[in-house]
Amino acid sequence: LPSGRGCQNATARALPYCDASLSTEDRLEDLASRLNVDELAARISSNVVSPAVPRLGLPAQNYRVEAVHGLQARCLAEDACPTYFPIPQGVAATFDRDSFEAVGAVTAAEARTWTNANGLAKGDDPKPVGPSIRAPMINLIRDPRWGRADEAPTEDPLLAGEFGAGVTKGIQQIDAAGCLLATAE
Repeated sequence: LPSGRGCQNATARALPYCDASLSTEDRLEDLASRLNVDELAARISSNVVSPAVPRLGLPAQNYRVEAVHGLQARCLAEDACPTYFPIPQGVAATFDRDSFEAVGAVTAAEARTWTNANGLAKGDDPKPVGPSIRAPMINLIRDPRWGRADEAPTEDPLLAGEFGAGVTKGIQQIDAAGCLLATAE
């Protein structure tokens, strides 16, 4: 459900989907009923920034924010930059399962912060950061010549699974207000 940017203007706050006293199901039904087919399809697409829906107070949303080793975002200010972690192989090599979840938790908190602050992702064509992030990447390293091997945690299936579960658990945590901070893709 929209939290942060989606429920911050008067238009959105007046609608049932922003009413936290309603059940999640009722809020989702209300929001979905207000979107036309094109708007709904744009909201579930992961290859483009979904456009804003001003009549509902919904901002543009980027569902493709990379976060394999920390949120890939531009600094909000000179002293407000996202945390970058070692590549997944480095984190997995610690065999410290608590650190896997901690990496996810920090990344989720930063994704929510950047979302609420209208932060921008890195890249030549910066797009807004959203709470749906691309992490963890849990493919196994089968061949070290693979061009993206540094994004994978390990060649060991058990450790890769534990790494993926830990990072995902950290990302998909619920904050004190009962809201999901971010989602892992």
